[in-house]
Amino acid sequence: MKGEIAIQALKEINNMLKTKVISNDELRDARIDHTTNMGKCYVSVVFNEKCFKKLIEFNNKTRSTLTECGTFFYGRMKGNTIYVEDFFSDFELGQGEFADAAVHVTNRNLQEKKLLTERSEVNHNPYNVVIHFHTHPSYGITDEYHVIKTKTTRYSDQDLYTLAYLQKYHQPVSNNVIVFSGGLLAVDDCRTQISMVYYDLIRKDFYNMDNIYYMYQDKLFKFNNYDITRSKQLDESNCIKLKKELEELK
Repeated sequence: MKGEIAIQALKEINNMLKTKVISNDELRDARIDHTTNMGKCYVSVVFNEKCFKKLIEFNNKTRSTLTECGTFFYGRMKGNTIYVEDFFSDFELGQGEFADAAVHVTNRNLQEKKLLTERSEVNHNPYNVVIHFHTHPSYGITDEYHVIKTKTTRYSDQDLYTLAYLQKYHQPVSNNVIVFSGGLLAVDDCRTQISMVYYDLIRKDFYNMDNIYYMYQDKLFKFNNYDITRSKQLDESNCIKLKKELEELK
């Protein structure tokens, strides 16, 4: 159930989406909590081992250097299952020493996305899922070198606007509809949380995707969303259907 603050944030984001022109006034707050202010999207997201290791790399870099980092992950969706299978260039790094730290999507990132998602003579089977994934360090330091504890476990309003903007304005021209989603590794003191969200163009609202899995040494694990170190391997009897769906997507 959304509170008044979250409702106002969603209204501002949707108003900004009415034009393709990106506003110069960034949304700097984090007023929408994906765990309490969003409905649930009943989709299973599975990272292959390569992409899982990239997430761990991001986690370690963010934890040790206070550096935000990110990339576009690419995958395929069939039914209610998304299989995440590749990534390419990292986003431009933002430094965590400052309160307005952020990662930035580069022209190279956008060109790669176009090549990988547009149907063409050289790409007969383009990806139909793109995940804008990034990290948040546990705290920041202002220009005056004051340590601040930010809402690191939440997507900023600007994060959510970026995701919705991609969903609305970055669809391929080759009739290959893309599902854009957003992902976040939030490093908070001694633990790291993982989350994913999706913007629905019809409902003009965001949804939480909390069924997140990964493959490691041909075994399937379910992420613990609130502490990735507590993730658990699935019993074979409990993942037969999901593994079958993954085989069809590979």
